[in-house]
Amino acid sequence: MLRKVLGGRKRGAAAREIQAADVERALTRLCVEPVGAKWAALVATDGMVQAVFPSQAAVQRDRIAAMSAAMSSLGDRISCELSTGALDFTLIAGADGMTLAFALDAEYLLALGLPRTHSLDATFEGVRVSA
Repeated sequence: MLRKVLGGRKRGAAAREIQAADVERALTRLCVEPVGAKWAALVATDGMVQAVFPSQAAVQRDRIAAMSAAMSSLGDRISCELSTGALDFTLIAGADGMTLAFALDAEYLLALGLPRTHSLDATFEGVRVSA
């Protein structure tokens, strides 16, 4: 759904405005089963947050945006250096949770905050269907 919302946009000033209601609906869907994310965010690769669900996420919107863009940038560089092809996603896992960032296109990322015990298989399937 997010790719449909983002689809058809042209880069730069002629970009089609992102429909906030469609983005919020897609992010909401990612925060319920089967994905079950604690939070979901649509982030521009330059670090600007476009939307976050829930709006009062446990982590600050700006921090989500900045760290997601940094994850993507580092992942892209590593992918390039190791010749593994275009970046699909990056994953950071800590003792208390995981952050997963998917490259939707050249300009946007989908970032998810996940519980540490969450199934990555369920997450990938849910994102494939929803994004």
